[in-house]
Amino acid sequence: VVPVHINVPDLCPRYGAIVVNGVRGAKTPAWMADRLRAMGSNPKGNLLIDGSNYVMYELGQPTHCFDISKLAGPKIIVRRAMPGEMLKPLDGQAIKLDAGMLVIADASKPAALAGVMGGFYTAVSEETDAILIESARFHPPTVRLASKATGIKSESSYRFERGTDPELPMKAARRLAGLILEAAPGAKVEQITDNCPVKYERPVVEIAPARVNAILGTGIADGEIYACLKAFQPDLKDSKPWKFTVPSYRQDIETVWDASEEIARYIGYDVIPAVSHMPMLPSAVTPQWAVGLEMKTTLAGLGFSEVYNYDFISVKEMKACAFYADMALEVKNPLSSDYQFMRQSLLTGLLKTLRYNLNRGRETVQIFESGTVYSKAEAGKAEEVHCAGLMAGAFPEGGFWQGGQGSAGFYHLKGMMNRLFSGKGGFRFEKPKNAPGYFQPGLCLEMKLGGNSAGYVGKLSAAVAAAFDFKDNNIFYFEIPLTSMAAAWKPEFWQKISKIKPVSAFPQNWRDLSIVLEEKHEWAELERSFSGVQDLASARL
Repeated sequence: VVPVHINVPDLCPRYGAIVVNGVRGAKTPAWMADRLRAMGSNPKGNLLIDGSNYVMYELGQPTHCFDISKLAGPKIIVRRAMPGEMLKPLDGQAIKLDAGMLVIADASKPAALAGVMGGFYTAVSEETDAILIESARFHPPTVRLASKATGIKSESSYRFERGTDPELPMKAARRLAGLILEAAPGAKVEQITDNCPVKYERPVVEIAPARVNAILGTGIADGEIYACLKAFQPDLKDSKPWKFTVPSYRQDIETVWDASEEIARYIGYDVIPAVSHMPMLPSAVTPQWAVGLEMKTTLAGLGFSEVYNYDFISVKEMKACAFYADMALEVKNPLSSDYQFMRQSLLTGLLKTLRYNLNRGRETVQIFESGTVYSKAEAGKAEEVHCAGLMAGAFPEGGFWQGGQGSAGFYHLKGMMNRLFSGKGGFRFEKPKNAPGYFQPGLCLEMKLGGNSAGYVGKLSAAVAAAFDFKDNNIFYFEIPLTSMAAAWKPEFWQKISKIKPVSAFPQNWRDLSIVLEEKHEWAELERSFSGVQDLASARL
């Protein structure tokens, strides 16, 4: 028997524990691994780890497995950390605990940081034979403070910080134990403990229909409001004011104001009359806005889908994309380590979107995003709007009309850039003098518009692809600062129309010329030398 003691019931009102023996070598079933991949999680192959993650995604309740042979005692004590105590979490980076942090300890030392991450020295492995399944409820502010102080952000802390269902811990623990018993026939449950020093009682909110309509500014019938509440509480009595018992999984409903908002959402926000006395002011079109809209329309016509991502990135992502650390803007009070820096490029968000789509069975991905990028400047910081996109996988989507299908390639994207910049005088490709570090050397071009840089297009490096868990680096990417195109924008319609040129007096004629030059000469250099020749319509290499 593993005793469970809760020394701080105000921070841990419930702690469930199930002891299971005979789990050595338990492997993750194929169906579970497939579902984890579909949710964006990489299965480890160990049922104890993958099963715990699976239950968390399925029910929303984090669980954790301790190796009982590594617990001193064995015993579980939920207490505050003592001054000077250390903990080596699962990621292997030892941390010094602040006095007051909530920990799960054994008889001699902290074994886990409650609600955040388990300890390295009590973690399960392939040799683990007996485990203790933990499923508890922790005080959300305490978990958040510990996560922020240690810089550890996990799927577990994300959920505990926002509050979990008080009635879910034992259900989740039993679910995990059931999955283990199904996959490991030799496993056996030895102990079930539900230590609940503070019993949860569902709050009751008095709701009067007149009060709801006064809050929402509506005239919803009493019967509709009652039907909405009864959908949450089938045994609700029809006596006003209604005594509405809040479900345990809706910790956000505390007052009649919260309940009114839920009623409006359930019935439909369209019942709230739209009344406004604000005068409409005329809007002005800026060159950057006009260029951005034109670019979005063109990319959509080329088969790209627009996406939106956060402006924040992590240290890991910044290093993986070879961004300049000295130019990065750090957020003073980030929500987590995943949002520690402002993005210098749109690349990280697009790669995460690509991974999300590929994990869900997409064979062709063509996406773009228009957003702000940030960097340090003499004045403190600089913001600039960029448009970036990538393509990967089969091309074109659905295959060719004559049958067959190819793969997205460098020249496909290069051709699309030609289409995007068509009609812009002075557009050309040049060999980059200082290409971004995330491109593969030799497969990157700088786009020029007049004398200004109009961005880069190329193939991502193998290192970047590996850092984001892609099987290969057949990912082709472009990024364009809108300021370059805004400078060449023509505000009037007649300025956008190409000028008529006289038709050549000579008939069309093709010539195949063989020219021998040293290898140091590039095609762009040759093209510039004859691009102004009169009556020359086109030249191909």
